[in-house]
Amino acid sequence: MFKKQEGTKIKLILAGGVLAVILVIVAAIIIASIEKANLIKANPELGRAMNYEEFTDKDEEVEGTENVKFSAFFLRDINQDGYAEKIKGTCKEIGKEDTLYMEINVETAGMLKNAKIEIQGNNFYLQTSLPKDNELKDNYIGNNIKVIEFNDLNNGTQKLLTGIVRSGDYSYTSSKADAIGNNINNLSRQDNKVILTGTYVNEENQEIEIRKEVNLETDWYGETRASISTTNQSKNLEDVIDEEKGVVKLDFTVYTNETANELILSKNYVEGEIPELNGYAPTSVEYTGSTGNFNYNAETRTFTIERTAEVDEQGNVTTKVSRSNSYGIEVVYPIEAYQTLGTETIQLKIPVKTYYEGYNNPNEEFTNPYKSNTASSTIVVNYENPKGTVSKFDVTVGKKYIIQPQDTWFQK
Repeated sequence: MFKKQEGTKIKLILAGGVLAVILVIVAAIIIASIEKANLIKANPELGRAMNYEEFTDKDEEVEGTENVKFSAFFLRDINQDGYAEKIKGTCKEIGKEDTLYMEINVETAGMLKNAKIEIQGNNFYLQTSLPKDNELKDNYIGNNIKVIEFNDLNNGTQKLLTGIVRSGDYSYTSSKADAIGNNINNLSRQDNKVILTGTYVNEENQEIEIRKEVNLETDWYGETRASISTTNQSKNLEDVIDEEKGVVKLDFTVYTNETANELILSKNYVEGEIPELNGYAPTSVEYTGSTGNFNYNAETRTFTIERTAEVDEQGNVTTKVSRSNSYGIEVVYPIEAYQTLGTETIQLKIPVKTYYEGYNNPNEEFTNPYKSNTASSTIVVNYENPKGTVSKFDVTVGKKYIIQPQDTWFQK
């Protein structure tokens, strides 16, 4: 009986030990997952790069001969151990760059003639500064190099080339995303290729046509930034008074700008609040533009405008949102709002705000769409007669100011 109880205790102890080990392993896995998630959140570039295949020694092999090796890769410290790995992809912010390494080795026998590297960058430009030398047939210096040709490469030749992968032509801000173009699918492509072709001549003088393709993934991401400009505007007071219809027609324009110049824009949103004029609410508020969805709430006197892009099934943007936008608004007040003033100057203050959204990299490491900051400002519109006087009436949301020629008072 005693031995049976002792055996049961041993089994329980062993079971408890196994369970403890399992719990430790599970806890370690959970902690590692949390650490990886935090790392990816802090560095989405690195998180995306973790998905790329590593470039191995086997990937250098060229079919048809053991004496020619070819590689094309990027370098990135994926494991965060201080050592960079060769990988088949890159992820960068639009306007930034990464180095592409390309290497040809003709080893112990034979030669390679008519060698050529073709760069099929579907969403990147390759900028190179490669002067003509014993191996290179010509100078290859430019912002979007597609082909690099070689002289005869004898055995023992080891040629390493580097090029800079960019999202466009960085000579101008407006062209830094030219490689992405007008297609949102170009923010993430898996079908870029670097192709080596040529004729290998072995020791028996036999010619073997070779072709080696290396597939490269390229991801771009970016941001949007919003601003409001031309906030001070001047109008002729005589043009806005319509005594026959008994109204005062005031107008202003909201000017918005997207200044990051990175992402293809998907939306521009504008919001503003129309003030009362001498205690009179507007009788109508209309949008005078031809594009955009406009809404006005008479109770709150707030208006909203949205311009949105449209994309077809292939990812091409068929209706664009401009980086610079203007929105004309016409506000009608009853003429009594002006007649009771006894002044020849009206100042209208309209608080407005805006933001932009852009199509971003679609992978989970990034926010898509990317929403910009919300820019806020106050548009100040002065309506004066050509021979205006010093007196002025100022209208602003929530406050009234009356400024006479000789004394000023504020109502808060």
